[in-house]
Amino acid sequence: MAATFLAAWVCKKYGRRPSMRAASLFFLGGVALTAAAVNLPMLIIGRILVGLGIRFANQVLQSILHVGLLLGYQIIR
Repeated sequence: MAATFLAAWVCKKYGRRPSMRAASLFFLGGVALTAAAVNLPMLIIGRILVGLGIRFANQVLQSILHVGLLLGYQIIR
């Protein structure tokens, strides 16, 4: 839940491209850690990183869809 607010703040302050890069790094780190997990804490931390990546990617997608919907509405008018 807190990752959503962090992702929104990063997306607003730095833009979509750095937010997508952060999402990619979280995904990559989370998947690598989850795949290499030899104990439960490693697995949990990997899953948390994947969840952060999902939140960041979701926030960027929402901003892209919002702009697309507004643009489509303006073209139709």
